[in-house]
Amino acid sequence: VKMHLNPTFERWLIPVAGGPNVEAALNLLPGLIQLGHKPKVKICQVFTSTKLPSGPSPAEEVAIALHQHLNCPITSEFIWNASISEGVLELAWHDQADVIILGASREGLLQQAIKGNIPETIARRSKGTVILVRGAMDHSI
Repeated sequence: VKMHLNPTFERWLIPVAGGPNVEAALNLLPGLIQLGHKPKVKICQVFTSTKLPSGPSPAEEVAIALHQHLNCPITSEFIWNASISEGVLELAWHDQADVIILGASREGLLQQAIKGNIPETIARRSKGTVILVRGAMDHSI
């Protein structure tokens, strides 16, 4: 967790791209939004190409599922940016998000060296509160 100096918990931004750590973050959300008085949640997905998915996007699917568990406004948005981390940071700035909650990277060290660690980049460069969530590690072989 990286906390803002004077944290507020009203405007939540949740980038999704799939994966178990995003699911872990979403499971914590009902409890976490209780920190706010009138929380609003935005689920977003950043596309690096102009090709859209056929059918509902993962962001739309997550927003629909969250409506069953949260008693607050929930919206979804997809945006285009050559950089996923830049897209999330720009949206957070534009929407004045108080909190960004995202799943920690599952990429190996080599992939992180090549592509960068998107969640850590967002946490490092965001001016607001950022919560990185990692689900339980599976140690089975």
